Amino acid sequence: MTTDSRTSDGTDEGYRFPAEWRPHEATWLSWPHGEGNSWPGVDCQRVWPVIIALTKALAKGEKVYINVTGREDIEYIRKELGSLVGDSVMLWDIRTDDAWCRDHGTVFVRHRQTGVRAAVAWDFNAWGQKYGPYSDDAVASRRMGMALGDQIMTPGMVLEGGSLDGNGEGFLMVSERSVIDEQRNPGMKKDEAAAMIRRYLGVSDVMWVDAELLGDDTDGHVDNFARFVSPNQVVVAVCEDTAHPNHASLALVEAKIRERGFEVIELPMPAKPVIVHGLETPATYANFYIANGRVIVPSFGDENDARAAAIIGEALPGREVVIIPARELIWGQGGFHCITQQVPTRHA
Repeated sequence: MTTDSRTSDGTDEGYRFPAEWRPHEATWLSWPHGEGNSWPGVDCQRVWPVIIALTKALAKGEKVYINVTGREDIEYIRKELGSLVGDSVMLWDIRTDDAWCRDHGTVFVRHRQTGVRAAVAWDFNAWGQKYGPYSDDAVASRRMGMALGDQIMTPGMVLEGGSLDGNGEGFLMVSERSVIDEQRNPGMKKDEAAAMIRRYLGVSDVMWVDAELLGDDTDGHVDNFARFVSPNQVVVAVCEDTAHPNHASLALVEAKIRERGFEVIELPMPAKPVIVHGLETPATYANFYIANGRVIVPSFGDENDARAAAIIGEALPGREVVIIPARELIWGQGGFHCITQQVPTRHA
């Protein structure tokens, strides 16, 4: 753990990881660029219109912070967003290797009593050193916290933001295979990892969950299959094709969540494999993102698109359902939740 005048070890600090549906100051993104692994070279430009559509939708209810790397990226963003840049959209000179801000970005927490915000800068090593380089991603979370002037906590443990989902009241689901992993946290045991998570995210109960989805390279990130939508309700992805490899894995997750007493809202997976540019992708509707006043839902050109959006909308009443085509995004093996990171308000 590093120390400076604004760094804390989280002990007895009274901070808690807030639920995603709580008020945001902003949503943070990292702009895709051609040097990344997900959309190499000029291929990254295929996903740029998707990120622009996402940014415009988010900017209707909150600020959007974007980490940018190159001049070409900035020129495109300014051209497409116009007056939103400088008004609702802020560009940050924070280099990243790839666009998955959920995983390399800061996990923000808020003090239970004062509402003061702090930044937890978990370590990042490209999903167990699967890709490289990742030196800029490895320090992005700390730079993001410093940019906002928040107190920074540095646990010294690899944890990707997509590995966890919480109800804001002390309960957290965490993907076991993406944490208890020799390529991420060598020698670490489950009880040690759980203690670290409880300490820095202010939760009392950690439930380890696992599911294996075809095409997923994260080792089972929970935001691909199980999401809290209220303190007592969890949307769980369901594979209705009993012959598909995803079916049994997801059924076990659903059973485990029901056993813990939560109400389960079943959400279908796409009816057919989503294949983009010859690649079978880990397409799932569970990778939606809850923003101020709206929820961002992916569509894949699948017969279950409308049905899934309706289920998510009913689970989050009072929010506008914004459906954005996500085939180019999922080609990079992630969705709207993977590419976003919420910044909770400082005092709310």
